[in-house]
Amino acid sequence: LRHVEKGDYAAELDHSHEFGEFIDVGKNFDSMQKTINTYHTKMEDLVKERTEELSKMYNQFQQELIVAQKLQSLLIPDSSGLPFEVSSIYRPLEKIGGDLYDIYPISSQKYVATILDVCGHGIPAALITTMAKLSFRSNSKRFSDSADIVAQVNHEMSNVLSGSGNYFTAFYCIIDLENKKLSI
Repeated sequence: LRHVEKGDYAAELDHSHEFGEFIDVGKNFDSMQKTINTYHTKMEDLVKERTEELSKMYNQFQQELIVAQKLQSLLIPDSSGLPFEVSSIYRPLEKIGGDLYDIYPISSQKYVATILDVCGHGIPAALITTMAKLSFRSNSKRFSDSADIVAQVNHEMSNVLSGSGNYFTAFYCIIDLENKKLSI
């Protein structure tokens, strides 16, 4: 019993001094001890196997997160070709985040500026931000009025996010350089 108490489930019992009913008890104890040892060994093997699987999955997730981070950095606009100065900094709370801004031309004298903030952070928020960015860009080509663009994006994103509990806020404006006008 002292061996079993210390976790040595493979210890052999000495039956040479047993007599009468103690022989049956000793044999039953041996059988129980072997069963416990078998379960213990299987459990240790299973824990080791699951730990290795989790480690592989974690490493794969980390690699995918690095790729997602690189992809999200490509969504940040390069303002070097703009006819006006833009200063910005982007630091997500986690490796990737749900905040984003965008600046792009819609004509030779008009530019769009968008700032998006999705509730939450991490991969789900980054996916929502990307969808919203694409919706704003596509609707900026279809409509000319800011209110129409925002209404259409709201309609599209509401359909996508319906029932998910997710939402985002956005600032959208059109910068008209020719008329020196900002339309929100």
